[in-house]
Amino acid sequence: MRAMERLNDLSISGRRTIQFPLPSHRATFGEPVVRESITVLHKFANLAEVVQTRPPVNESSITLSEVDEKTDNTIDSSSDTASIASTIVDKEDSFALDSNDDSLPSDYDDSSISSDYKRGSFSSDHKSSHFDPECKNESFASDYKHRSIASTITPYDDYEINELPPLPYYGWLSARNNYRLHEVYYKWFSVYRQIFMVLFAFNLLGLCLFWAFQSCVNTGKDVSDPRNLASYQQLTAVAANLLVSIAFRNEHVVNVLFDTVRSLPLWLPLNIRCAAAKIYHYGGVHSSCAVAATMWYLVYAITLTAEFTRGEQKSVMVGLAWSVLTLMMLILVLAYPTIRNKYHNYFECVHRFVGWTSMGLFWAQMMVGIVLVAKATDRSTSSVLVRTPCFWILVLATVLIIYPWLNLRRRKIEAEPLSAHAIRLHFDYGNFRLCSGIRLTDRPLLETHSFATIPRSDGKPGFEVIISKAGDWTAKIIKNPPTAIWVRGVPIRGVLGIAQIFSPVVIVCTGSGIGPCLSFLRGKPNHNFHLVWGTRDPERTYQPPTLDEVFQHDPQAVILDSTKIGRRPDMTLEAYKAYKRFNAQAIVVISNPKGTKDIVFDMEARGIPAFGPIWDS
Repeated sequence: MRAMERLNDLSISGRRTIQFPLPSHRATFGEPVVRESITVLHKFANLAEVVQTRPPVNESSITLSEVDEKTDNTIDSSSDTASIASTIVDKEDSFALDSNDDSLPSDYDDSSISSDYKRGSFSSDHKSSHFDPECKNESFASDYKHRSIASTITPYDDYEINELPPLPYYGWLSARNNYRLHEVYYKWFSVYRQIFMVLFAFNLLGLCLFWAFQSCVNTGKDVSDPRNLASYQQLTAVAANLLVSIAFRNEHVVNVLFDTVRSLPLWLPLNIRCAAAKIYHYGGVHSSCAVAATMWYLVYAITLTAEFTRGEQKSVMVGLAWSVLTLMMLILVLAYPTIRNKYHNYFECVHRFVGWTSMGLFWAQMMVGIVLVAKATDRSTSSVLVRTPCFWILVLATVLIIYPWLNLRRRKIEAEPLSAHAIRLHFDYGNFRLCSGIRLTDRPLLETHSFATIPRSDGKPGFEVIISKAGDWTAKIIKNPPTAIWVRGVPIRGVLGIAQIFSPVVIVCTGSGIGPCLSFLRGKPNHNFHLVWGTRDPERTYQPPTLDEVFQHDPQAVILDSTKIGRRPDMTLEAYKAYKRFNAQAIVVISNPKGTKDIVFDMEARGIPAFGPIWDS
């Protein structure tokens, strides 16, 4: 009381009321209010302003005098103000301005404050979502009967972060050009494109060397003779590139790549693990080799045409060559990212059926060529066939194309509607590896859709799949749940699996991205990870048991409900906050394509290791 009397004597005009909500919920006010709160604190600490108390406004607030009484301050008059200031600093995470203050935004809706606070399970803002698993108070979760862990909300220990740090600045550039430079390096010059360009450069180099050599390996004739190049090297190069391209779409090849990376120990240097974690850019190998195969085939077709004009080649060979080339070009055009994303269903049909057709014509052309060579050299067709490298390469490529369809099965499922926007499918077979995905469809020949598998929590055989509304097909499945569905191929490893080679690691997801995250949570429950999930109305969309499980595995998880915030949360800023707060080694993002790309770019441009699926992973 002595301290408060001293303050009353020194009072000046100005702001007179400060309240401490008990307990704290700093998320009840927007960021501008928090900044104003901190500004007032600094004024107290510097003796720039002193305040005068008034009776408490509501049941959940106390005045400074009550704080003084509760802290039992007995100090001399020369340090009265410092005592109060230190008390306020100690209470900074509980600090809030009077909600009736005119400085608050007039359109702010705080109707969800009490329910969010009592629930103790998720907040309407990231700033107060730090959970302490050891602190359990049933009264805070009295209105959340589904909770398996009743965690109280505790304030953050670190400083408040309201914005991302600036991008590294190069003094000779303007601010706009500085940003564009980072965009070029981190977005355009991605690992995917780096792989693409390196492999394509090797193919260009090979093409130049073939023309530069003065002798042909197979015939000993001059390399400038187009018949020798067309008959051997060019066609073999086409087949070799097609084989590699197809192989990098095979589930077992992809699984070997991911399992190799996921086996890396945590004691390896971080830069080595970060480089290896980019394995999900393996699609660059597929696309680069496919484009290179088309380039080689173009040269092959031109060479055959030149031979035909000189009367040295059969018309059937030229006709087949240009037919195959036309189909290959059609596949490449529709595979361009912009066109692929806009006309995905057409792309998938063309990629499948036109690809099969071109492979069949390629086989036909090779066999016609072998027959012609056998007749010209007076050898048997079989002897020429087994000595042709292109034949064996095409055999392997064809096996890789057929193999996934041998694993096509119609599986019974149990559908569990979660809401009008999501459904959970239960399968009763298989024990799949961590963060694996499967391809589901109701029309196997026309379209397939990939979803993450979630192992059963009881350890029995089977898994679950969460489907959220994101298009015509998913909307149809949610509206009319099937009792059986087609599953094609074997489970394939997903990007989120790389999170296990970082500790601690921040996992950021939005919407139905919680599906792959649940797979990781169940598969690696003891791993040092922290989850940030932004979604719309999580309780209604995904049901309370899903939230139960999230907090069971990560009591400090942050769930951002956009319906209570009134806007989409800034997931980039939230990811950065979590990264700094938990001193994480990396961030892994599971979101929509644009969201993932933006978060990964903003983190990488600031030197923070970040990873997330790309359009071709």
